Amino acid sequence: MNNFSRIASIYDPLAKLVFGHAIRESQTAQFNVIKPNQKILLVGGGTGWILSELDKLGISLKIDYVDKSSKMIEMAQRRAPFNNLTVDFVSADILEHRALDYDVLMTHFFLDVFNQNCFKKVFRHLNKMLLKNGVWVNTEFVSSNSFIRSIFIRFMYLFFRITANLQSYGLPKYEEAFLSAGFKKRNSTLFYHQLIESCIYTRS
Repeated sequence: MNNFSRIASIYDPLAKLVFGHAIRESQTAQFNVIKPNQKILLVGGGTGWILSELDKLGISLKIDYVDKSSKMIEMAQRRAPFNNLTVDFVSADILEHRALDYDVLMTHFFLDVFNQNCFKKVFRHLNKMLLKNGVWVNTEFVSSNSFIRSIFIRFMYLFFRITANLQSYGLPKYEEAFLSAGFKKRNSTLFYHQLIESCIYTRS
């Protein structure tokens, strides 16, 4: 199963080497939807740099920070204390996390690590956690008709299958899942030669 602990210490430098600032820019692109005193579920946040960026918003937020990798959680915890955030760090498979009533779900480069069957289970589980009027912020790699881009994505998946025991061989159909669940895409921003898309989804 997926396990990023082995590459936790090099994950951020590697992402910067390959994608420059695009990874961080894409994950912070939709911060404008976040409001004071909201309850946020942040899944697969990795080393936790995004918590420092959320803290800079200067508003009080309650965040459940869930990552399966205990190493990633340890690295994220080192970024505390925060001035404006109350963070509960949870090292667990997301399917084991049972909390409800989140105002915002944040999934950045998380849904694309699952094969289609596992993705469906995870998506349904996350969907139940979001309030009816909540916002889902999702940032992922997207499929492309470009031969070079498709080869790049295949190479990326091969790399993570070797280094992180990734279970997926390609991008799941997450756009289809959002639409089928009644979500509407409210905003979309593309990064890194249109290989990365950051979106806002709501149910109304």
